[in-house]
Amino acid sequence: MAPARRCAPEARDAGPTDRPNVTGAVVGALGLAGLTGALVEAPVRGPDAVAVAVIVAAGVAGVAGLTAFVPLQPRGRDP
Repeated sequence: MAPARRCAPEARDAGPTDRPNVTGAVVGALGLAGLTGALVEAPVRGPDAVAVAVIVAAGVAGVAGLTAFVPLQPRGRDP
């Protein structure tokens, strides 16, 4: 611990920001929810045409959400 305290700079946050990154949180949550829902429901629902369409739509929405999350996150005030 002693060498780390001498060599590592202080890592304190400058202070809380005014607002949370709501856009990043919503897009990230939707992306994770879509992918998780598709992966969990795929084995349960089976090969029914409607179920497959719902699972594919959830998976596509999840991938789209996480793909949108990547460029949106650095643009936030406090990513």
